[in-house]
Amino acid sequence: MPGRRSARGASLALIGGVRRAFAPGHWWFIYAIAGLTATAVVYAFVDEAARNWLEGGFGIVGGSLAAFGAWRNRGSHFGSWLGLAIGVVLLACGDLAWAFLSPDGSTVPVPSAADAVYLAGYAAAIVALTSLTWPRGTNTLESIFDTFIASLGVGLLAWVFLIQPASERIAGLDTPGAFLTLAYPCLDVILAILLLGSFFGTHRPFSTQLLYVALAMFLFSDVSYLRATLSGNYVGGGPSDVGYFLGYTIWGVAGLHPSARLVGRPGALRGAPLSWLRVL
Repeated sequence: MPGRRSARGASLALIGGVRRAFAPGHWWFIYAIAGLTATAVVYAFVDEAARNWLEGGFGIVGGSLAAFGAWRNRGSHFGSWLGLAIGVVLLACGDLAWAFLSPDGSTVPVPSAADAVYLAGYAAAIVALTSLTWPRGTNTLESIFDTFIASLGVGLLAWVFLIQPASERIAGLDTPGAFLTLAYPCLDVILAILLLGSFFGTHRPFSTQLLYVALAMFLFSDVSYLRATLSGNYVGGGPSDVGYFLGYTIWGVAGLHPSARLVGRPGALRGAPLSWLRVL
């Protein structure tokens, strides 16, 4: 009998551990592990043409889970999180349109139907991030001042690594094509500046930090894409696109994490008092 009781106790403990591991508060971690593992499997066993399609699939899953997380967390900025999720899904749909227009993974002429979807995704993400990250509460002016100063540095880096390489691609393009080619790096810079608005607060929820990482992944792949297209070596689904796979996954993790409900609250974006040292 004692042996039976101990076996039953061990079984109950195992079941309890599994339940705790799969509790709603841990879903973000489970999805993070699943997304990273899936990315590794895709790059280890799937060819580049198929990766081009799977990239969009990753984005739709990540955006959908971000929307689900926003609904479950029910923070004060549910609408902003939902808008961000819609933006991510639209960007993923742009990837699918790209894969449809270029099954072999080569570059797609600009403009194309994919560009319309991409621009809609950027617009939704920019509006949502503006609402989520705009400084609120005390020391709002100081946070805006810090963001402006940091934005100058971001703009300089963007000019060197994004805008200048993009400007080299516009030769021979018509006006819409040249405009779109330069618009994408500028939109990336806007997203980065919006996230900087929450960087200088005294408290940054973990979800906000995940948004930084997701955007960094996208910027890495955008820079790699520009440089590869300039040299004529870009192939959709190649190693340079891994940032998109990871970025889409991290967008979803950010929305699922319980701290997502804190993003955008006045206390989360409260900055330190302005001093003459910070001005200098």
